[in-house]
Amino acid sequence: VRLLNDGWGWGQRDLKYFSVGGNVAFRASIEKYPALKAMPISQRYATRFAEHYRRQLDSLCTGAQLPPPLPPDQACQPSAPGDFFSRAEGLAVVQEVSRHFEEAAQMASSQCKLARSASSAGFEHRQRRIEAPRSISDTGTTKRRLTKVSC
Repeated sequence: VRLLNDGWGWGQRDLKYFSVGGNVAFRASIEKYPALKAMPISQRYATRFAEHYRRQLDSLCTGAQLPPPLPPDQACQPSAPGDFFSRAEGLAVVQEVSRHFEEAAQMASSQCKLARSASSAGFEHRQRRIEAPRSISDTGTTKRRLTKVSC
């Protein structure tokens, strides 16, 4: 519940969802799937159709690409976790992946710094040379080039 006074109110994003979605739009979408109308409401909201409708609503409100139409034979099936992601769920997944990437990048950076500091402390810093073919046609011949790999 939100207060509508004291500066609290609905944001533009919320208002977009209200104008595009709602019970009328949901009922109109359900007309394409007659078997859903016979289902109890509690089951109806846990189907692949309901997840598809949420994803379609997110797409309409955010300007993302619309999901492909849901085949009628799949509409009444229960949705499995991970079948569809809402905007909020997708954002959470992206943030988690980004966090893991940042951690991996920091770890790689610190390993390179350690290698450099060991090199500057008098230890020999070795650079490996990797032989790689110049082109696909060179794979069967002895022509190779040397490539430096280091931090």
